[in-house]
Amino acid sequence: VDMAIQQLLDGRKIEFCPESRSGELAPMNMASLWKQRLRWTIGWDETSLKHSGAFTDSGTLNLRARFGLVWTFLVRWAMTVLTVVSVYVGAPLTVYWPLRDPVWGGLIFWSGTICFVAGAVPWLCATLEALIRARDRG
Repeated sequence: VDMAIQQLLDGRKIEFCPESRSGELAPMNMASLWKQRLRWTIGWDETSLKHSGAFTDSGTLNLRARFGLVWTFLVRWAMTVLTVVSVYVGAPLTVYWPLRDPVWGGLIFWSGTICFVAGAVPWLCATLEALIRARDRG
C-alpha cells in the first residue's frame, strides 16, 4: 500500500496488469488470522499517517485522486469511530429510551440515509468513470 501511494504522489499511473500473478498462504488458525489482520491494519494506519498531509497538498494529484485517497485512508477512521459510538453509546441509550418511532425514528432514518449515500455516491462515481473511460483503457 505504501509503495502504491508513493507512486501516485510522484505522478505515476497504476493500472491493471492481467499477466501478473500473486498468491498468499491463508492463515492456519484464528491466532494467525488475528496476527495477519492486525499487521495489515497497522500497515494501513502507518501509511495513512505518513502520507495524510500529501493527500491535501498541492502537487501532481488531480482532485479525483485526492478525494479517492482521502476516502480510502482517512474516512475509514471516521467510520470506525461512528461504529464504536453506535455500539457502545447507542446500544445503552436504547435501554433508557426504548426504540419507538417518536424517539428514534428520525435518527434511524437519517443515519440510514447518510450511510446509503456515503456508499452509493462513490460507487456511482466509480461506475460512471469506468463507463466513460472504457474506450481509453481498451
